[in-house]
Amino acid sequence: MLQTLADRWRARVLALLARGARGHEGARARGHENAGTGVVGAAAESEALTHLQAAGLKLLARNFLARGGELDLVMADGDCVVFVEVRFRAQGCHGDGLDSVSTSKQKRLIAAARQFLADHPRYARRPARFDVVALGAGGLRWVRNAFVLDGSGW
Repeated sequence: MLQTLADRWRARVLALLARGARGHEGARARGHENAGTGVVGAAAESEALTHLQAAGLKLLARNFLARGGELDLVMADGDCVVFVEVRFRAQGCHGDGLDSVSTSKQKRLIAAARQFLADHPRYARRPARFDVVALGAGGLRWVRNAFVLDGSGW
């Protein structure tokens, strides 16, 4: 089953990369070298969402924008609010997507999560965690509690 998912994901990414390369010549002409990145990023988020929903999580928000950051997916896992960062790496030689969630990125995600909870007070008293879904040539890897808040809490 996992091998089938990895093969399906690989084929989908290759098709999106090819389409992105053909479909964004105008953007590249205007100086946007990575114009296909948004297409691939959206596909990675959709794949992660499908995987998480199949595991029983419920979508609360997608691409929540806050000052200084964005939450790719906000999900509910039972009573727990799950803030999900989706990372994609086309080539394994650059490490897996988990490697790119730096301390500064974690701080931006925490700030965005605080904003989400302030904007949606009905979730503010629930337990919360930060997960990362890494996608790439090796398939999909979901890491629960990928990082935790420091001692300062919310």
